[in-house]
Amino acid sequence: MDAVERVRGELWRKDATGEWRVFAVKDAEYPFYLPPSERKPVERVEFHPACFDEGVPYRITLTPLDFNGRRGETRVVEEGVGRACPGGEVVYKSDDPMHEMKFMYGLEGGDPVPVKDGFYDYSGRNARLVFPKSTWDGPAGTRFRYVLDMTTEQGERRSWSMTMRNPKPVSNGHNRLYTMPGKQGSMRYVAELKKSYANYGYYLLFREGPAGRIRFDKVRVEKLGVGVKSPTAGL
Repeated sequence: MDAVERVRGELWRKDATGEWRVFAVKDAEYPFYLPPSERKPVERVEFHPACFDEGVPYRITLTPLDFNGRRGETRVVEEGVGRACPGGEVVYKSDDPMHEMKFMYGLEGGDPVPVKDGFYDYSGRNARLVFPKSTWDGPAGTRFRYVLDMTTEQGERRSWSMTMRNPKPVSNGHNRLYTMPGKQGSMRYVAELKKSYANYGYYLLFREGPAGRIRFDKVRVEKLGVGVKSPTAGL
């Protein structure tokens, strides 16, 4: 494929019907700016270990994308069975976040995002998924991990950004994650953050995209501890 801009890694797993479907996505930069003789092919994209569920078959594919997002040939680079991810203390978990959590417009206060046909009918402006305050108990330097399974329906060209945010003073817990554009089945998003101060607490901020629909399927937050390093291997 000519004019490759990036390579898309896709983590697939079988759904309840036995069909393979994409569960997580991660893009890798391609060195298009180098002379052709110096460009090394992307052979691997690593997913966070929490993207895998123990005992569940998976496969990983790589697909080159050009500057317009057109896809080249997809190839399978790995297949296997997921192993348990080293975790910490589960400090919050919901298998029914649509009923157990609040999704509110604005950075504070605000109205609930309305629900229609089992989805949040989301306008694309600032909105936050609210966690119990006790979720983030711990001294400065405590590392947390959150795992979010979420179904989204939105435009084909733009997507929403997500980040954990401490509201006052404003401080983001990690770099932005981006949802996949278009109509997606349930996909998994994983990020880790480290508290800068003991009194920090976070909500998950959504913003920067068009109107669409969101369904939160599962949410889990783990307290990993102080001075704990993030796992680097995806398998």
